[in-house]
Amino acid sequence: MKYDKLRLSLYAKRRLLATIGYKPANTVSLYRGEKPSLRNTELLGSYSKACFLEVADLRSDTKKGHYFDNRNFFKLSNVIIEPHQGLIWDEKGKFVEESTNYPIFQMYSSFPWNPNSRWVARLSGTYLFLPTNGYWHWLVEDLPGFLFLYQLFPNLPVLVKSNPPRFIRDFISKLKINVKYVEGPVSVANLLLVEKKMDSGWLHPADLNVLLEFELFAKVLSKEKPNKMLYAKRATSNRAPSNEPEIAALFRSYNFEVVAPEELDLIDEAMLFSQTKLLASVHGSALTNMIWMQKGTSVLDIANENYWTEAAFSVLPQVGVRYNYNIYPGESSTKVDLNILSKSIEKLVEDN
Repeated sequence: MKYDKLRLSLYAKRRLLATIGYKPANTVSLYRGEKPSLRNTELLGSYSKACFLEVADLRSDTKKGHYFDNRNFFKLSNVIIEPHQGLIWDEKGKFVEESTNYPIFQMYSSFPWNPNSRWVARLSGTYLFLPTNGYWHWLVEDLPGFLFLYQLFPNLPVLVKSNPPRFIRDFISKLKINVKYVEGPVSVANLLLVEKKMDSGWLHPADLNVLLEFELFAKVLSKEKPNKMLYAKRATSNRAPSNEPEIAALFRSYNFEVVAPEELDLIDEAMLFSQTKLLASVHGSALTNMIWMQKGTSVLDIANENYWTEAAFSVLPQVGVRYNYNIYPGESSTKVDLNILSKSIEKLVEDN
């Protein structure tokens, strides 16, 4: 009897959430499958072919593989775009599955909303869009698709969420684009999209090529032998160990330059890391910068045992960077043992 009451209670909660817009099963795809595909969609061309990537997962000393499906780019008509994450719905509020790299239910746990075109402002015309996600997701998941479309359609206006992070403002300032800032979701007559395939955490080879070959980055990436040793501090992160200032001081004692990537201009950041032979940082977005590093260089990842993602591993075989790690126990805010870290630094310097 108690179990039946519990089931009824949970059912009532699900129904309540559904009435306010939380409908994770209410989705639509760009492709015809079990349900009809999104209406008013035009396939414009191919972005990348299917491929497979295998990496060494050092967490368990095993091989781990990931399959990338083929990806296309489209023109979508009469859709709603949420400008922060770049999520897209059709005019009736059905979520477009190919607008996220996350599993659908995971995405809904952070943004449970099914909008309706009657509730948002409407824009006529055709647009590109540039999301304002965190640095890792923005640089390796959002920016490549945008750059691909921007090079094909350089005169189209670009939708960006108001007051974007500094690195996005830096990037926008380098391009001659017509930016339209929006506060929140808007209904758009026509929107261009490079589809995503739920590959979050895995750097797509095609995305890496787009980044490295884009003129703004390509012209500043160093071809000279790298000679810098950098520690990228994470003092502003809520996942940083509590003794992060002492960690930075320790690296200085080994002649590492300490930098705060979030304070750098995006193009200068790419140039700096292309000149770097040794990069160390607490596990997180700063290590995304290994994509700019040259083959044969090395990184030291200071990772917490409870937060050690596969993101770094997926980059390694594509960029040819050697990976070293120092794992510390407890929570992310736990102090790192500086004596153990010193040994890791000494080995890193000695091996390089």
